[in-house]
Amino acid sequence: MSQLSYFSTKFNATLLDEKTRDGRRLWRLNSPLVYFSAMLNVVLTVPAGFVTDLESCPRYPVVYWLVGDLVQEPACLHDWLYSTAPFSRLTCDQILREASIAMKTKPWQADVIYAGVRLGGASHFGPQYTK
Repeated sequence: MSQLSYFSTKFNATLLDEKTRDGRRLWRLNSPLVYFSAMLNVVLTVPAGFVTDLESCPRYPVVYWLVGDLVQEPACLHDWLYSTAPFSRLTCDQILREASIAMKTKPWQADVIYAGVRLGGASHFGPQYTK
């Protein structure tokens, strides 16, 4: 039997007052966010203090209604992966999909989220994109 992906910690963050990135509120992790990826067979740890804007789902009514505000832990993990670029962009996006499903997001919703980051995420990938 193969091992399943999972978060061993919960999203624990503080909203930063009056801080925004492209109109989105920013959060600072109070404690590390730890995820085991079965796809890569590695443990990934987002450090305490990391600042995230969580998901960047477009606020289009139908899209946001279908997939908005579903994946705090996976979104934070994905932001960290994009800012540190320890893997290719494709792998980082695949981890987002895997982590979304690990958080019990329906597979079709994870597919929509994945498609969104594949279509619109390139300009935010890599350490040159400052948080």
